Amino acid sequence: MKTKLLSFAFLISLFLISNANAVVRNINVGQGGGNTFSPSNVAANVGDTIKWTWVSGFHDVTSNSVPGGAASFASIQTGTVGFTFIYVVQVVGVYNYECTIHSGMNGSISVVSGVKQISSIVDVFELKQNFPNPFNPETKIKFSIPSNEFVTLSVYDLSGKEVSNLVKNNLTAGVYEYDFNGANLSSGIYFYTIRAGNFTETKRMILVK
Repeated sequence: MKTKLLSFAFLISLFLISNANAVVRNINVGQGGGNTFSPSNVAANVGDTIKWTWVSGFHDVTSNSVPGGAASFASIQTGTVGFTFIYVVQVVGVYNYECTIHSGMNGSISVVSGVKQISSIVDVFELKQNFPNPFNPETKIKFSIPSNEFVTLSVYDLSGKEVSNLVKNNLTAGVYEYDFNGANLSSGIYFYTIRAGNFTETKRMILVK
């Protein structure tokens, strides 16, 4: 049977996995001797590593749809027990994958956000000024919510058009930080707005390339 070459995304993920702070989400391939991924549906954050481990059978792992801007991926086809394949998710969205050898053997990865909770102690709603500002192309955005809320954090250009949706999640009370990357945006003035319950606040940031 023809063997698939490891994708460029896989080679990049081998480098990224060296980050000791990465969270690894484990998926077994061929669990229980069947044609299944276990768990088949996984929730993850941006920067997490997805690790598939072969436990039985002859299988592969191949993406059939990924979010815009994300790299596709494909493992080799193998029946080697203990073989592992890793991929680092870098874009928010849903990644659907399958075993191309067995029809109906599929799974999904839901990447909800790249936001990180840095403290659980907070008593006020607050949106901090990004730092550094001006920035090129990365900056940090911090915000606080004193209660569990559905939170959105979005970036807009001067015309009011949304250019990036950073957070769209149910979050628990705490202080959060988002590492924003404006590499795909042009130099200029942008606004970022948080909405959490009845709280709304907007601040300005400047991207200089």
